[in-house]
Amino acid sequence: MFIGTTAALVAWQLAAPKHRGAFISWQLLGILDLVVAVGSGTTARLVDPNGVSMLPMTVLPLSIVPTFLVPLFVIFHVICIAQARKWDAAKIAVLSGQLGALQEGR
Repeated sequence: MFIGTTAALVAWQLAAPKHRGAFISWQLLGILDLVVAVGSGTTARLVDPNGVSMLPMTVLPLSIVPTFLVPLFVIFHVICIAQARKWDAAKIAVLSGQLGALQEGR
């Protein structure tokens, strides 16, 4: 839960090329958090047969969470990682574009 509750703050602080490694690590922790949450939800009855039932998660509207929202958030994390891997190249492209504009006298 810590990863999910601090995600917006951490993303805001780490979304810069100089923090690329930490940003990617946090995204990987987010994916791990989603996998653990779904995994523990599906195996809860195996650990404690008399415990809380996961039956409500199999009918609408709660069934949307594991079948749609979790895969969507995993896709978002993968997209963030793919974009973060290109941050250095994008920064160089922006700087070279600015240098070209200065040389042309714009």
